[in-house]
Amino acid sequence: MADSKIFRIMERYLEQLRESKIKVKRPNNTKIGYSPFFCSMSVIDDSISHILEMENGGVYFLKEPLGYTPLKARLEIRMGHPIEGGGIQSESFKLPGNLEPLASNIVLKDVGNATFWQCAEDLESRFAQTLGRTKKREQYVFFADAKKVEYTEKEKNLEFDLKKLESDLAKASLEINNRIIKDINFDFDASLTKRYYLNSEGTRIFTNFIDYFLSMEITAVDGQKRVIPHSFRWVGNDITKIPSITEIIKKGKQITHELSEILKAPIQNSGAFPAILDGENVGVLFHEVMGHALEAHRMKDDEEWFSEGGVTLFKDRLGEKIAPNFLHVEDNPALENWNGNPLFGHYKFDEEGVAGKKVKLLENGVLKEYMHSRETAGYFKTNSNGHARAELNSDPCPRMSNIIVTSSKTVSKEKLKKELIAECEKKGLKYGLLLVGTEGGLTLPEESHYNTYPKRAFRVYTNGKIQEVRGVFITGEPNQTLMHIDLTDGNYGVFHGFCGAESGKVSGTEIAPGAFVKSLSVSRIPERNYPHTYAPVLK
Repeated sequence: MADSKIFRIMERYLEQLRESKIKVKRPNNTKIGYSPFFCSMSVIDDSISHILEMENGGVYFLKEPLGYTPLKARLEIRMGHPIEGGGIQSESFKLPGNLEPLASNIVLKDVGNATFWQCAEDLESRFAQTLGRTKKREQYVFFADAKKVEYTEKEKNLEFDLKKLESDLAKASLEINNRIIKDINFDFDASLTKRYYLNSEGTRIFTNFIDYFLSMEITAVDGQKRVIPHSFRWVGNDITKIPSITEIIKKGKQITHELSEILKAPIQNSGAFPAILDGENVGVLFHEVMGHALEAHRMKDDEEWFSEGGVTLFKDRLGEKIAPNFLHVEDNPALENWNGNPLFGHYKFDEEGVAGKKVKLLENGVLKEYMHSRETAGYFKTNSNGHARAELNSDPCPRMSNIIVTSSKTVSKEKLKKELIAECEKKGLKYGLLLVGTEGGLTLPEESHYNTYPKRAFRVYTNGKIQEVRGVFITGEPNQTLMHIDLTDGNYGVFHGFCGAESGKVSGTEIAPGAFVKSLSVSRIPERNYPHTYAPVLK
């Protein structure tokens, strides 16, 4: 059973806050009342985690669960009116790990009092900002209705032998190491996170989830003393499926071989080229060029998130064609597995207690829907689709989960290559590019700009020759990139990672087929971005 003590404490304080009705006398002796129409509290217990950081077989950091750690909590209060507009205040805080009554009571009273009055101040401030303005609605926050939910998940356990993993990774480091390698780094993190959520509408949810993350980064030094990294990572939610020492060594030797080839490759210059991207690159591309810009809070005009007054990339474009008609994109937090792969962005309920729902973002190249929280749904006069997400007790906002790109225009890998060569000949270019694997990306949606970072790059010459190159990243303007996608193959890639934005780091997965892009901009990585090492003087 989920810890009923936590819920009892939450219930007691939320009930008091929801029933609080305070009247304040103004200088003209009139009185104004303040009372919340909505309160919520979340408590997160992330005390059970195993963390290991190793370099060249040596341990630099090791952490296993030890006794009590503070519980991370968040309180939210809303005043005014959910439809006509109101104010909001939230506070992230910590509770003692053992929930000692006196200590917990003092923290909750202080946080509750401060959050109540700050919410009242926020409501007053928003009202003042409407004076003399024609756009009064943009100064307030809104809040869509949601169904009451009662859900208690079975509690999970996380038992793991971190010492054995330490021993295995030390052995793997020795086995993988060879003369070209500078460093072999392993980072491991396995955690059990318990989430308790309660609101004044009667929603009460307990969920818990396990995830693990194991990354291996191998570096070497090129002829110019640049430190060149190459990496691989494993993620999952079943702790029994962490890779064996045999799998780690096999992958480490593969990464080392690939790194030796990368070191010999010439550096690619910037330019625009026809390009083939594998599924991992296409998935991350859609995450950056489209996904972030469809998180609904970015399109609000209230300047709360962006001083420029919102992102206009896809604003007011529902129903418009923004990509080729054979492309379809959805974001689906409810999907737990795909072809046997556990999906890193899966969750049952978002941070506002709304069930995570599949959202059709793009259908036949037409923009269909945005990702919403209850607040953005209220602003856009629709319903939340359960995408309010946050790292631990940060303030939630609409975020992606599992981005899935599908296509109704697929061909073979060989056909993609033929199309690439034909496009090069048409444009009088000697070669196009083939991009394989990815390290992720970043986007500035308010500036209509993005970057993504392939692991490996190859020139595909018009005579069919393939030559590895290095030192470039993808860059461009989203609309232009989307409309240049010409064909896809049936080879789907899966990329798991963490996405950092306003509400912190959240987990996600991208699934997509490989694609041929008629014109793709790449930029050379600046020399200053490379770590450098010195010529050796010690043996």
